[in-house]
Amino acid sequence: MARSARLQKKLHKRHLIEVAEGVVLNDKLVEMLWALDHGEIFELNSGSFNAGAILRYRLNYVITRGPVAGHWLYRAFDPGELALFFTAKDVEGLGHGWTLFEDE
Repeated sequence: MARSARLQKKLHKRHLIEVAEGVVLNDKLVEMLWALDHGEIFELNSGSFNAGAILRYRLNYVITRGPVAGHWLYRAFDPGELALFFTAKDVEGLGHGWTLFEDE
């Protein structure tokens, strides 16, 4: 049975920060995200990441390597920063940004 759009948005909203935190704490996944070019995306789902909420509720997120043009936090691309924008797939207006810095 398909979920209503309202319930789907609520689930994505509730688990977005938790999933984003899990991603940035996963060294293997972060290494893969560093390899993305500016503007490239990575789809986060049960096949690519084993977070409890993603597996349990079959949630799908998209991670974009930023900065994203048009976003209020936009600034010039810096290869020493990993600007990640997490958005809920198929849910408009729901996102979270996270920036990691290269160790020197």
